[in-house]
Amino acid sequence: MAPSGAFPLTSRVGGNTGAVSAFELAISHDDGKTWQPTPVTQAGDAYTAQPEHPSGNGFVSLRSAATDASGNSVRQTVLRAYQFGQ
Repeated sequence: MAPSGAFPLTSRVGGNTGAVSAFELAISHDDGKTWQPTPVTQAGDAYTAQPEHPSGNGFVSLRSAATDASGNSVRQTVLRAYQFGQ
């Protein structure tokens, strides 16, 4: 279970693709009804965000998108990806 407050979250993008030219991450605390873009920093193929979780207990849903230099893209949504709380 992730703690309430800020929590480091790292995603890796790789495989048989070209260099990633864009990566986006959004989080939801209401099972995907609303989404908040989350800033990410890049280090090689790793993208790290510091999502801020509210107080109390709940679940985080994640939505990511990546595009390579050739314009190929992938989008993925994971509802209730992990739980947060006290």
